[in-house]
Amino acid sequence: MSNKSLKERRIMSYFIEATIDLMDKEDVESITIRKIADAAGYNSATLYNYFDNLDHLIVYASVSRLKEYIRDLPNYLSQAGNAFEEYLAIWECFSKHAFQLPDFYYRVFFGKLSSSTPEVIRRYYDIFPEELEGLSLPLIGMLTEGNIFQRNRKLLEKCAAEDMLETACIDEINELSIFFFKGLLSELVEKKPDWKPDRQAEKAMYYMRKIFLSCGSGQCEIVSTDQ
Repeated sequence: MSNKSLKERRIMSYFIEATIDLMDKEDVESITIRKIADAAGYNSATLYNYFDNLDHLIVYASVSRLKEYIRDLPNYLSQAGNAFEEYLAIWECFSKHAFQLPDFYYRVFFGKLSSSTPEVIRRYYDIFPEELEGLSLPLIGMLTEGNIFQRNRKLLEKCAAEDMLETACIDEINELSIFFFKGLLSELVEKKPDWKPDRQAEKAMYYMRKIFLSCGSGQCEIVSTDQ
């Protein structure tokens, strides 16, 4: 790696870590460019050499909130015996952590800058590779796929490869599952008083199973794994 690349990674890490530290202490809405620059030890103008704007940097820092999900994921996957069980285990773990930190997960995967998430996640783990230490290469590949639709589609393709659903159902299941999940997560982001994280996680998993098994309201034929 060139000296220029090393310098870029180092300075980006200072800004990201400063933002994470501020997020630990105060609401995201109160964080400013000046506060981040002062905490990082650079002037505000330097920040714009590495990030498009404040929101772009906050998305980077928000990726750090996926850390507990990543640590927890191997535990959920350890009991999975086939692609369908892996699919449900990943969603169960993701739901558990996403609904505990809805603002951060929504910002990364569904927010106004979510189109940049694939590049942000790839770059983030390039800067902080230690957060993926100990994981298998297939799991790292999934976690560094920032586009949640493509990420979930690959899991469904694996289910299809194991004859657990028809290939024609993949896009339908993918869209129904993710748009439903986004809706549940947005209820918590909006802080509606009747919506609780644990209840949302349970509801998410109930419908994830239902969507998969019904395969788009019965338009596709699910293949039994008991055969």
